[in-house]
Amino acid sequence: MLNKEDRLIRLLSFGEIDAPRRDEIIRIAGQGLDWDYIVESASREGVSSFIFDRISSSGLKDIVPVPFFYCLRSVYYTYSAQNLLLFNELSSVLSALNGQRIPTILLKGSVLAERVYGNIALRPLRDMDILVRRHDVTGAVSALEALGYSPIASVKDQLDDPFSYSVTLSKQGIGMNTGASIDLHWHILNASWLMGLCSKKCDIERLWSLAEYGNISGVRSCVLSRAHFLISLAVNAFTHSYHRLILLVDIDKALGFYKGTIAMDSLFLEAGRCGLEDILDITLNDILLSEHSGKTRGHIAGHVFKREYRSFRPCLMYILACRSTVKRFKAVFGIIRVAILIFIFRLKPKKS
Repeated sequence: MLNKEDRLIRLLSFGEIDAPRRDEIIRIAGQGLDWDYIVESASREGVSSFIFDRISSSGLKDIVPVPFFYCLRSVYYTYSAQNLLLFNELSSVLSALNGQRIPTILLKGSVLAERVYGNIALRPLRDMDILVRRHDVTGAVSALEALGYSPIASVKDQLDDPFSYSVTLSKQGIGMNTGASIDLHWHILNASWLMGLCSKKCDIERLWSLAEYGNISGVRSCVLSRAHFLISLAVNAFTHSYHRLILLVDIDKALGFYKGTIAMDSLFLEAGRCGLEDILDITLNDILLSEHSGKTRGHIAGHVFKREYRSFRPCLMYILACRSTVKRFKAVFGIIRVAILIFIFRLKPKKS
């Protein structure tokens, strides 16, 4: 069962604040809450700025003690300043890639912050995620190096590794404490084990052909189609074990943003083309709906794995997500097959 503080955070994070929800929020707020815990937990879960905005815009300011209201407001303006710098940097990055005629598709946070949330202060951004075609990665890295970015690992090794899916580059000295980081992806699956299981089913060129043009950070760029964007968010939340509330708030906001423009049956049909329908189903039905109802999260997030098994957690979750015994057996054998291939690949001597 959720404690009253966590219950309040979720009421402020999901769905519309209609009259019944507003009354429930006010009722819980009058029960003597641990606001130190609420502010700390909201920050850890990545929703501080978002719930501050919801409290302010819904006339609920009086439920928050003044010192804690100012704490939340401070986080809001901090995210606003940091994200403004990051979006200015993203504009330069996209312009550089466009100048080299390298097609791009923006993923995750930047699209969420500007298009879905409609206010870049509401969604904390850690990095910029950009999808390019695999054969464009080397050229994209060169273009970014001209802007001062440096790969944190060998690009050649990443491209040669059959279980790799992205290259990370970083840059210091742009006015942010941690600098800027870019993840250049060539697949929407953001975990190597998942790529090994599903990459053959997921037609990346289909994603490119259905991508939509958008204007992000003042620069024309592509974004994933609505179905593929929702699928990518579900996969991202799943592979991160739903460990931060913001991953689910992202999906909740996206579903609201696309409401009436995408049918659920077509969404699941597209997920099936990628072999990801079980992950989408578990995320939307077992996890996201449980957040709305306030009950304990679904059975997958309920499994607590020891720290030393953390690297295996997505694999175990993937098995649990499969909705039939046959699929679970196939998943087990698929994971074993991928593990063997990884082991063999790691044993291969590197060419000098």
